[in-house]
Amino acid sequence: MRKPIYLEPEVESIELILDSVRAVRPTANSTESDVKKCIMSWLQHATDRIKAHQKSKAKKSANAGC
Repeated sequence: MRKPIYLEPEVESIELILDSVRAVRPTANSTESDVKKCIMSWLQHATDRIKAHQKSKAKKSANAGC
């Protein structure tokens, strides 16, 4: 049995993510630490992705008027 991690209050969410990651063959042997690092990086860069998406959306709507 693995040692539980504590990410308040969403402990169940991290367990679900870990189970999902480990269900995929290429990532089946990923450690809990590896998964947490990826999650933290993904969350850290979320604002950049949102800004890029908004910029792309604005560009597409500006070009749609042509």
